This record gives sequence, structure tokens and C-alpha cells, in this order.
Amino acid sequence: MKKILALFVLTFFAVALFADSFPVKNGEKILFFGDSITHDGRYIAILQLMFDSRQLRGVKVMNAGISGQTTAGGLRRIQLDVIDRKPDRVFVLFGMNDVGRGALYRIDSPENFKRRKAGLEKFTDNQKKLIKLLKDAGITPVLMTPTAYDQYQKEGKSDRCNEPGLSDIAQIARTLAKDEKLDLIELHPVMTDVLKKYPELRFCGKDLVHPSSAGHALMAALIAEQLGLAAPVAEVTIAADGKVSSCFAGVAGLQITPEKITFRYAPEQLAVKLPKGFSDVEKVYPFSEKFNREILKITSLSKGSYKLCADGVEVGRFTAAELAKGIDLSRLDTPNNKRAEKAFETAKQIYSCNYTLRTLEQCRQIAFNSKFYKGAPEPENFNAITEALDKWRDSYGEKWRYRKYYGYVIGSYRKNAPKEAELVKKLEQIRLQLEKDSAPAAYTITVEKIQSK
Repeated sequence: MKKILALFVLTFFAVALFADSFPVKNGEKILFFGDSITHDGRYIAILQLMFDSRQLRGVKVMNAGISGQTTAGGLRRIQLDVIDRKPDRVFVLFGMNDVGRGALYRIDSPENFKRRKAGLEKFTDNQKKLIKLLKDAGITPVLMTPTAYDQYQKEGKSDRCNEPGLSDIAQIARTLAKDEKLDLIELHPVMTDVLKKYPELRFCGKDLVHPSSAGHALMAALIAEQLGLAAPVAEVTIAADGKVSSCFAGVAGLQITPEKITFRYAPEQLAVKLPKGFSDVEKVYPFSEKFNREILKITSLSKGSYKLCADGVEVGRFTAAELAKGIDLSRLDTPNNKRAEKAFETAKQIYSCNYTLRTLEQCRQIAFNSKFYKGAPEPENFNAITEALDKWRDSYGEKWRYRKYYGYVIGSYRKNAPKEAELVKKLEQIRLQLEKDSAPAAYTITVEKIQSK
């Protein structure tokens, strides 16, 4: 009961928080600009799937995240990595690395208060510069409050950089959005609430920073809700006298007999089927209720039990009362349920391809900003970049705690940089495939009374 109440409160809080929406348009190019959480990009792939499943045609969601970056790093690469890609809107998600985790927020002291103030002022100044550069380029900025740091684990570190720290960053984003008359996406308050109420779910992973698959699903849901995507997939009501009312769906060839109703059902949208891991978001946020409701109501049936078939295959049994109240087709094994599962697998390919491409850009940024790269930055200069990367990594010594990680990163660059053009082409092919995979199919629904023996 406590869990249900907590979920209700969280949902109510989210509804109250997101009073306005700023919808996505057909053909719009959206870019997410940030650090490792965006570099990971699972939430971006889910958003692309959600837009396509809503049949928003030609919407392109782009990734401009780089692991470890701050607003200062964003400023260094904004022209090449953001503006030159000509997006219509840029969603800016920095903050996690702009807040010094560890002793800076663990200990309240005059010196630390002074350093915190200086850091927050630098973040504010950098955000203002990012906003100006985007506006000057004719691109609409959208600010985002940061994801949360999980300081609520009993056995975790004593870092308190979520409260204060990231909460201060979030307030700066709100103030800048108001002052600059920009749209704002809220992530921080809801994600913080989740970490506090459900610490056992570890929505920000074992390292307390990087969201889990369910955490990325929550991010995508919160963004999609604020973009106005929270709505039913379809709603159809059929009365026994043949009267039909529908929303986001077509009904054709309706045949009614005392014992059987048959019709051709053509939804205009597709539900988003979250697989294991991602679907844990349902424990803290009503994802299916918000985005997947596909309600079929059949009223005035005589009492009894009925079997529902999709293209001749039974997918469920319901009483007349249940059918009159409404059943959710998205929860049944319909042909479109199978299509939704396939669509998510395609979305995962977008995530994988994007991650590889972002790692290439990560390596270029490391090389260009190191003392080991000589001359003007040239993205195609493979040999100079790899030489600088090796020297940069070796400069930290054999015992550097991140040596293994950056060995993997540099190895990925060596393997994938020569085929970058091929990967870019592949990403676009996958995006176009996702548009096809997320299109719903029409099928025949039969509701037939089960005869008692």
C-alpha cells in the first residue's frame, strides 16, 4: 500500500510540474547536447522510437554527448559538434561534471562554500554563452535540469553533491530558462524523488551517477511527457447496435451477430514495448498508462464470457463487464505487440551505433585539447590523433584508475575511425528502418461468446 501511495504522489508531483508542453513537429531535427549520460544515449534512442511510434514523420533525434564533459568542454566543441549539424532545437544537459563531487560537497567549510560559489558562477556564465551561440546561429535552445546523483544509498559514499550541488545547478537552469524565455525540461526533482523513495532500485546505477536502463527509460518518459506525447495510442468504443466512436484508429467491415462481433481494426499509432531492464521504470512511473493505452470497449453485450481473437488467434478472454469497461490491447499478444517488440530492437541498434560514433568524437576532443596534438585540429588526421591519445593516456602512468577505461576508448577509436562514414550511413539507415518498424498494422478483431457446456 505504501508503494502504491508513493507512486501516486510521484505521479501527481510530475503532473503538477509539467503544466506546459512544447510539441515536436514532423521533420524536426532535435539534438541532445551533454556529457556521459547523453553519450550513453539510451534515452535518446527511446525518444526516437517514441516519436516514430506516434507517427511523427521525419523527426531526427541526434546525440552530441561526450563522456566526462562540462559546459566548458561544450563551448569548445559547440560549432563543429552542434551548430554545424543544423538542428532545429538543442536540448542542453550539463551539470554532473560541473559540480565537484567528493570533498567539495562532502564538507561544509568556508573554503568549500567559496569554491562552490565560484563553480556555480562559472557554470552559469558558460550556460549563458552556450545559449547565445545557439541563438545567434538561429537554433532554439531548450534547457534541462540535470539527472540526479544517488547520495541516498546506505552503504554509499557520503558525497552530498545532489543536495546541494546538482539541486543548485537545476535552479540555475530554471532561472536562465525564465530570464532567456526558453523552454525547460525538468529531470532533477523527479529523479531525486525516485532515488529517495526507491533506493533499492538503483536508478542511477552502481556508480551512483549513470542511470540504469530503467533510469534512461524514466528520462525518456519525463522528456516525452513534457513534449506533449502523453496520450492514448488509440480508443475505440463499439456498441452492440453498431454505433462506433474512435480516436486514433479506424474501424471497418463491422459485423455484429448475437454471439459474435468482427471488424477490421486500424490503429494510427504503435505502443512502445519496453523489454526487461527498461520496463522496471513501471515500478516508479506509469509508463504504459501514460503512453501505451490502447483501449477497446464493447458495450451492451449479453452477460457471459467472450474470447478475443486477433487475425484468428486468441489473445484473451473477458467478461461482458470487462469489455464494457475497456481492455488495453497494448497488453495483449496482438500483431502490433510483436511489431513493437521488433521496433525496440531496432531502437537498440540506434543506441549502439550512436555510442560508437560519440566515442570517436570523444577521442578527437581529448586529442585536440591535449598538449600532445600539434597543429590545427583536423578530424580526419587519424595518425596524429592516435599518437596524441596514446601519449595522453601514458602521461597519467600505469596506476591511473581510468587507464583501462581509456584503453578501451582509444581502442574503439582505432577500430572504428577508419569506417566512420560507413557508420554514419548505417545510423541513418537504421533510423529509416525504425520509421517502418514502428508503423502499426491493421488486423481483424473477433469477439465471440464462449458457449457454456
